[in-house]
Amino acid sequence: MAVDLVREVFRVYSHYNPVFFSALVKANPPVTPYLHQAEFLARVLFRQPLRVFVADEIGLGKTITAILAMERLMELGYAERVLVLVPRVLVRQWILELERFNLIPRRIERSNFRGLNEGSFSRGVYVASLDLVKRSRYRDEVQRVNWDLVIVDEAHRLSLPSTGRETLRLRFVSSISSDVKRNMLFLSATPHRGDPRDYLNRLRLLDPYLVKDFKALDRPEFHASARNVLIFRRTKIDVNNVYEGREVFPPCKVVAVVVQATGDEVEFHSRLIKFLRTKILDYHKLTGTDQRALGLLNALIFKRASSSPYAAISTMEKILAKRAALINLGRHDFLRPGKLNMKQLRLARAVLGLGFEELESDTDPDKIVEDFAESCSAYFSENDVKEMKSLVNLAKNILENDSRLSAVIDLVEQHVGSGEKVIVFTEFRDTAMHVSRILAKRLGQEKVGLLTGDDARKEDRLSNVKKWLEKPGGRVLVATDVASEGLNLQVANILINYEPPWSPVKLEQRIGRVWRLGQRREVKVYTVFLAVDSDMDVLKVLYSKLIAMGRALGKLDKPPVGEEALVIDLEQRAQLPPPVVRRGQRVSRVTEYRLRSEYLKGGEKALERLVEQIYNTIVQLQEDLKKVGGLERPDRDLIAEFMYKGTGFATVQEAKEAAGDLIRSLSRLRPDLVHEYGGDYAVKSIGGTPIPLSETWRALSALMRALGEVSLQKPVFLVAKGEAEREIRVYELSFKDVEGRVVYSEPVAVDDAGSVIRGAELLKLLSLTLRELVLEAQEFQSSEHSDDVKLRRTARDVLETLLSDYRRYRESLVKRGLRVGKDTDPFNKYTLGDPRLIGVIRFTSPGALAVEAEMSMEERRQVEQEAMRVAMEYERNRGREPVDVSQHEHYDIYSRDPGTGEERFIEVKGHKGPSLLAELTEEEYRMAESQREKYWLYIVTNIGSGRPQLVAIQDPLSKMRVQQKGVIKYLLLPGEASG
Repeated sequence: MAVDLVREVFRVYSHYNPVFFSALVKANPPVTPYLHQAEFLARVLFRQPLRVFVADEIGLGKTITAILAMERLMELGYAERVLVLVPRVLVRQWILELERFNLIPRRIERSNFRGLNEGSFSRGVYVASLDLVKRSRYRDEVQRVNWDLVIVDEAHRLSLPSTGRETLRLRFVSSISSDVKRNMLFLSATPHRGDPRDYLNRLRLLDPYLVKDFKALDRPEFHASARNVLIFRRTKIDVNNVYEGREVFPPCKVVAVVVQATGDEVEFHSRLIKFLRTKILDYHKLTGTDQRALGLLNALIFKRASSSPYAAISTMEKILAKRAALINLGRHDFLRPGKLNMKQLRLARAVLGLGFEELESDTDPDKIVEDFAESCSAYFSENDVKEMKSLVNLAKNILENDSRLSAVIDLVEQHVGSGEKVIVFTEFRDTAMHVSRILAKRLGQEKVGLLTGDDARKEDRLSNVKKWLEKPGGRVLVATDVASEGLNLQVANILINYEPPWSPVKLEQRIGRVWRLGQRREVKVYTVFLAVDSDMDVLKVLYSKLIAMGRALGKLDKPPVGEEALVIDLEQRAQLPPPVVRRGQRVSRVTEYRLRSEYLKGGEKALERLVEQIYNTIVQLQEDLKKVGGLERPDRDLIAEFMYKGTGFATVQEAKEAAGDLIRSLSRLRPDLVHEYGGDYAVKSIGGTPIPLSETWRALSALMRALGEVSLQKPVFLVAKGEAEREIRVYELSFKDVEGRVVYSEPVAVDDAGSVIRGAELLKLLSLTLRELVLEAQEFQSSEHSDDVKLRRTARDVLETLLSDYRRYRESLVKRGLRVGKDTDPFNKYTLGDPRLIGVIRFTSPGALAVEAEMSMEERRQVEQEAMRVAMEYERNRGREPVDVSQHEHYDIYSRDPGTGEERFIEVKGHKGPSLLAELTEEEYRMAESQREKYWLYIVTNIGSGRPQLVAIQDPLSKMRVQQKGVIKYLLLPGEASG
């Protein structure tokens, strides 16, 4: 019975407590619970509908957080149909993650859409590429489905252009989120891309009661109110220093390596910049305008040439070939620049925006650049052609002695030779292919992998590349930015940026692929700078000012390669800032296109001015947020207080230690399941494998499987040795929604003094009970206690704690006129069910008989009479037919159940105090010995207090310690049976 109580407590926790739910959810491999994820579940426990933005930094397990929330909603019956919308490249990864949780997701594809639609999208989880279902042939059917929960991964793709016109992605999700009762979950590590309107528009999709006035919302007060209510944002530093208090994420350092350039390389980059800059100035002088296409073309050529001489040659030769082909065809009219294809222009700008994820098509970014460059061949004169051919020849010379490539090869060889996994990121496919070919010649093909946009379209290839990388030994994967979004590559701890990214967002995305949960080794991120003007200006201005953003710049005495190496320690502040500038009241993002264009127009000084504006804007925005607490780091004590008040456990570690201690205590009662092992204890799994308690959550999961999930049908009564008399009553508190569904449940205990015992304290109490257990009563009648008021007050405190931030958010925004509508106060959506008694624990002491030492004979007679009355009433109340036989038998009551025919021979003992001791005469002892299973000892305690308590013990000789007292009496005491 003691085991049954423990099982019941763990069962309730596993279904409802955020910490235990995270730790024990069925998954293979098992989930490691983290406090920031458990805190999220706690804060949204009573949010119905659930409409929030999980914006944790890259690598903090947003996918797991979302699946945990999904599992909970599904278990409660709130999410029967779930739609997960993701970038195409992440579809397969999401399916694998869902399968890890024993869910069987269905993928929405062109080939099966008709069948799924005809089946009305039956209950289950569906995963789809957002770019597929937004199309007109699928859109209406998908939007008509009664989805209970919609998860949108990489939700920053729901962008609102500066024109205000909705993209197809945004239009689709806007429509599906318009049902205010639908659960919606957005995920993105970069929720704010620099444009406040864009960011706030995403938040309005989740909270449609927000006003439409973006200017009114874009104030520090709103951003502070929304934190940990509408949007959740935690960083690696928060996890290490606040949530876990240990190094979950190892150190990460960005090393800027400067490599000496050859004469050809210096000349190439110098002439290239001069050529492109001259083109812009010449066009401006000729027309008096700043031609968008020309500026974009120059920025693209600059970016390609900065990637590698191989990419430079490819781009320029395509432009030259296109131009020559048109002339050969007699097409001389193309030499007059006209209007470009607007789609091409838009796609090309997207490539130079914040990354390929901006594109709303499956088009390869490499092909976009090539097509755009070819279409712009009209902008080049005969003199330009001559200079371009000369640059191509220079680039071909550089191929024979490529300083950047040589430095990268040296870095790769160092780390792969040490058995480490390396990721080399580059901007373009042709650069990646060139680098991988050279590395394969040096290291061997078996140690070099390649991942580009072409591979991303082949999911088997994507999966095989990851499996290949996870094989033992040093390996290197050369990848384009297709691998920088959503893919988990923490098996590697070395990352090399082949060319310097100009976008902090892109750099952060790349770093996040390896610096994430599960990374065990120190992460080193090398960015290779060639000692030419453009690269050095980027290092001096963009990296030293904006990427560092207040961090100290260290310097390596012995660079791993090259002439110099500067170090940026990301532990100082993990998040890299999105580049934004403020003009008046408007804040707008700065794209890589703008950074490169400014540099091409005005060189280092122009770039420095722009970066200074960005830096000052970010600093000012941070200062504004600080004024109202919008940038406050999470407070460890406040989080612990919230978790303790809301869930009973301040930290995951506290829950883990308390659970482990309780499992150890079970070894006394169930040595077949819990036994000593390797200096500690282990749980024997169903298969027989011992799981040590050092792996507490796995051990608890195995224990629960062995004990079963059967709910306790009736309360148990346990007696344990203690220093003083004390009774604790253990209840299950449950909250129900308006439809009567239990949405949250928790075991809570109350003692004689009215103290409430929860969480870790309750598990410690159960551990002590098992260690000192002396008696388990089969039946009991609890005395009347006024615990109801205390329990209801506790329940109200729990509800208020878990809803406090959300209620404050609603009330403060309504007061400021920033939120309108009639959504129901969530506090009024839930009611407390009747507390269910699941167990009573009595601690008894040797001094329990002290109150009876000086009782008179009359008092003893009255106590015995009252005990008989309580016992007879107890029997009648349970449908049995008791007869008082105390005057002519050696027991007190004969009782029979007319329905089952069960017979009971009952001996009744009464005590004025709390003692559970019983004296039997020689004849009474013989009766107990002869009847065994039919013989019951009823001990009625606290007689005269107005709150008597009956404890019924079947076959007491086998359950209590027997001492012979003199020659005619036997003393039965709570304790280990005498045998």
